[in-house]
Amino acid sequence: MSIVTGYLPLRLLFTDTAVLRTGFNPLHVTSEPYVPGRALRGMVAAALARRGHHDLVDTWVARGEQVRFTPALPRLEDRAVSGAPLAAFPTPAALHVTKPENGEASPFIVDTLAGSGTSHATKRLGGFVAPTLEHSVEVATTTEQYLGRSRGGRNPQGVPYLTTMLDAGQVFETRWQLRADTRDDLSRLARQVIAVLAETDGTLVLGTGGTRAHGGGVRITLTPETDPEHPVVPDRLYPSRAWPEGECRDLVLLGPALITDEHGETRPQALGPAVTDLVERTLGPDTAQVAGVVVDRCRVENYHRRYTSPMAARWAAAPGAVVRLRSLRHITSEQVRALEAQPVGGRAADGCGCFVLRPLPEAGRRHPERISCRPAEHPAGQQNREDALGTAPAAVSLPEGNSIPLPSGWPPTTIDDAPEEVVALFRNLLAGAAAEPVRAHARALAERAALGDLPTPSLLGRLREVATLPGTPTHTLAALHSTVDGFAPHAHKAVSKPMIPHSEGRVSLTTWLEKAAGNPVTWWRRHGPDDSTLANALARVDITRSSEDRSPLTAAARAWLTSTDTAAELTRLLITTWLTEAARRKRADAETDGAPRAGHDNEGGHA
Repeated sequence: MSIVTGYLPLRLLFTDTAVLRTGFNPLHVTSEPYVPGRALRGMVAAALARRGHHDLVDTWVARGEQVRFTPALPRLEDRAVSGAPLAAFPTPAALHVTKPENGEASPFIVDTLAGSGTSHATKRLGGFVAPTLEHSVEVATTTEQYLGRSRGGRNPQGVPYLTTMLDAGQVFETRWQLRADTRDDLSRLARQVIAVLAETDGTLVLGTGGTRAHGGGVRITLTPETDPEHPVVPDRLYPSRAWPEGECRDLVLLGPALITDEHGETRPQALGPAVTDLVERTLGPDTAQVAGVVVDRCRVENYHRRYTSPMAARWAAAPGAVVRLRSLRHITSEQVRALEAQPVGGRAADGCGCFVLRPLPEAGRRHPERISCRPAEHPAGQQNREDALGTAPAAVSLPEGNSIPLPSGWPPTTIDDAPEEVVALFRNLLAGAAAEPVRAHARALAERAALGDLPTPSLLGRLREVATLPGTPTHTLAALHSTVDGFAPHAHKAVSKPMIPHSEGRVSLTTWLEKAAGNPVTWWRRHGPDDSTLANALARVDITRSSEDRSPLTAAARAWLTSTDTAAELTRLLITTWLTEAARRKRADAETDGAPRAGHDNEGGHA
C-alpha cells in the first residue's frame, strides 16, 4: 500500500532567547540561525514524556515513520504580501553578490551556475532569502561574554564564556511532514498533533543553556493562513508547478543532507549522484539530469540523552546546497510534489535531506533588501471591530495569529469586571508593550556613560550571572544589591567607581542597586523612561481604551503601571538590559584596543 503524505504548517514564536547549539565547546556556544529538525524532534519527545504520552514518543519520535520534523525557517510577516508565501529558505549556494568599487552601481546577484561570469569581484550571498529574492532575512542574534565558575578542582575559578543566541520575539515556520495509509488517517494524525501542541502550550522549550536563561520558550500554533478545518497542505514549502521539458530548476536543501557514496563513506560531495538516484527511483529513468552542483559541508552533531554524552559528528551537505536539474520530459505538479516528499540521504525524521525545487533566479537582480523575521508591527492587542452597525463584539488579535472575542458592553468600568483570561491577557499585552521602551532607555543610559564609568568586565559578568538566576523581580533586585554590598574592603573601588547617569546627574552603581532593591516604585519614577514614551507604547495595546478616551493612559493601564509588582518587574528589566549593554561596550572597546578579555582584569576582588 502506498503512503499518503502531507504537511502541517506551524508558526513558531520565540518567547525567550534560544541557543540551538552547533557544537559542544563549553566555552564558546554558537546557535544555528534556524531551528533544526532534530531540535524540534527533541522538544516534542520531552513534551510528550512530561505529559505521559509514552506511546506517542515511540510512534512519532523514535520510529520516525509518521512524523518528520522539517527545519523551521524564518517567516516574513513584516513584509507579507497577500497571497505570497511567507517562509524564507536558505540562500542557494550558487548565488553570489557583486562588490562594487569606487562608487559603482549598487550590487547585484550573480548566478555562478549560469556560466555568464562578471568582471566584478563577488562574495557569497548567504543567509535566507524570500521566494522572490527581493528580501534577504536577517535573523537577530546577540553575543554575550560573561564570567562563569569552573566546575572542577578544589578552588573554582572564574572562566570567560561566550554565547551567541537567537533573540526573542522572532517568528519561524516549519511544515512537519505527516505520513499515513489513507487521507482519513492523515487528517486524524494532523488533528492529534494539533491537540498535543495545544495541550503542551506554555511548556515547550527549544535548545540548551537553560541555566543562562536561554531556555528557548516557544509558542507553536497553526499558521494564520491555514484553515483549521483542513490543516494538511500538499506542498513542502511553496506551491508546486508543472515542470516543462527542457527547463532547469534548482534543488535547494532546506536542512543538512547526510550523503553516503557507493563505498558507504560519508561524503557531502556525492550530493549530485544521490539526487540523480532519487529522481530515478521516484519518477523513473530519463526524467531529469544534473546540470550543475554547488555544495558546502557542515558538521551534524547530536547529544544522546540516555548516555548523557555527544554522539559522533558527521559531515553533511549544508543547507542551501544546490543541484541544478534539467528536465528531459514534462513533469506534472503532482510528480514534483512526489519528488519533494522524498528525502535525499539519511535521517529523514530529523528533517535531514528535505529540499524544494525552485525556478532559476532572474539575471541581474539587485541585492535583496534586508528585513527581520519579527512579527508585523503591533499585531497583538489591536482591537478589530466590524463597522457594519457595530453589532459584533470587539476582538483582540494575539501574536499567535488567532483572536479572542471580548464580552458585549466592552470596555468595562474597571478591568476587574472582565473575565479572568481577559485580565491576564491585558496584563501580558501591557508588559510586552512596555518592554521595548524600557530596553531602549537602558541602552541609552549605557551609551551616555563614559567607558571609565562602567563596571569592569569581571564585575559585569558576576552581576549578570546573578541577574539570570530564577526568582521574583524583588528577589533578583535584592540579590544584585547584596552582591555589590558583599565585596571585600580592598575591592570596594570596583563597585564604588562605576557611575550611572540620570536626569538629575549621576549616581554610583552601589547606590543605584541599593535604591532599586529598597523601593522599586520610587526608583522607577526617578530612573525609568519618560512617561509620554511609555504611555504611547501602552496605548497601542490597551484593550480597555474606548473612543471617548482622550488621555494616553486609561485608568486600568495607569493602575497596572503604578503597581509595586510592575515597578519591580520593569526595574529588573531596565537593570539587566543596562548590564548587557555595558558589557557589550566594554567588549567592543577591548576588541578595538587589544585589551585583555573579560575575566582577566584584576580590578574586581572577591565577594
